[in-house]
Amino acid sequence: MKTNFWIDRITPTNTIVKFKSAVIGNLVNSNSTGTYIVDNKTGMLVQRLIESISSGYQILNNIVYSTTRRTSLSEDCIKKNEGATANLQSR
Repeated sequence: MKTNFWIDRITPTNTIVKFKSAVIGNLVNSNSTGTYIVDNKTGMLVQRLIESISSGYQILNNIVYSTTRRTSLSEDCIKKNEGATANLQSR
């Protein structure tokens, strides 16, 4: 797997870090892209967005089948109120 990260943008409140990764296999290849949003004041990750696409083929009984899989992930981290339990949302 090869992954490249870069800082896409810095705002007064957040730093946006993007990445792209690839896995090259014999039968299936996978590519992922994503964004991390980091709070500049606390250093805490406040949002993570990831898209992944895998495609390739499988061979079963000398028959070739194509395969494709797409995954999308979005997670938000929300600051909890004093005395409250942790509140983490995942979509």
